[in-house]
Amino acid sequence: IVPALFAAGCWRTNVASTGTSAPDPASTVAVSTSGSIATSTTALQLSIDEAARQAVFAYLDALASGDFETAASYYGDVLTAPGTTKAERMQNAVRLRRIFPPQLVRVESHGWEQIVWVRLIQPDGKPYVLSPPEGSPNKPRDEFPFTALRVDGRWWVMDLPPYEE
Repeated sequence: IVPALFAAGCWRTNVASTGTSAPDPASTVAVSTSGSIATSTTALQLSIDEAARQAVFAYLDALASGDFETAASYYGDVLTAPGTTKAERMQNAVRLRRIFPPQLVRVESHGWEQIVWVRLIQPDGKPYVLSPPEGSPNKPRDEFPFTALRVDGRWWVMDLPPYEE
């Protein structure tokens, strides 16, 4: 499931501590943003954890500012890029990826898994748009999902920023 966390035994601990073996059905939050303030409307049964969004934003902000040590501390998967430290592996892993500060679009709740959708805002203030390779059936997109998993009370970001071919 989550190689770095599963190998450390955290997955089993989390399942045992919560008493659940599967996430709740997916729920979506509608979000409107105004500057750095986001508001949401949710169904009564929805459980959005603000700490998940904060972890994703701290991770992306650290990457955007070149603070690879902080970014690596939020990343929960295995980094296979070269390097002797996790920070060096993070820096090498994102070398060819698009890294810009995030703007919240929406959050999807799946219990212990939350998917935080963001736009990556370029220095000119416009959202980054990922263009598919020529001839691809995919359409350009400007919203990107970042999965956060809660293990032992901590949120881990499981995705690297988008890669443009």
